[in-house]
Amino acid sequence: MPRGHGRDDESDPVSDVATPPNPVADLLDTAADYIEEHGWTRGAYRRRGRVCLNEALFRSAARLDVYRGAYLVLWDRTGGPVLWNDAQRSRVPVLKLLRDTARELRKEVTV
Repeated sequence: MPRGHGRDDESDPVSDVATPPNPVADLLDTAADYIEEHGWTRGAYRRRGRVCLNEALFRSAARLDVYRGAYLVLWDRTGGPVLWNDAQRSRVPVLKLLRDTARELRKEVTV
């Protein structure tokens, strides 16, 4: 059978290309997941189980250097993630910031 026509033992060279790891982008997505699961708050790091953007980052980070990198990226985009979080009226812009920033960071790596 010719290459690429249904044989299970042959790999597709296009789909085998891995996206380079981006721990900061992964953390941003994980923090968004955390907020979606536990809820969002403002004016406090935690309130009745809900968390602000910074607390979600901190709780989701496995490494301090990755947390710092994510915080600095968000600082560049917001002028200060903690105050920016507290100025929002719902979790929607917070989740959008986290997801959009993660997506953009991954594009920068692959371009």
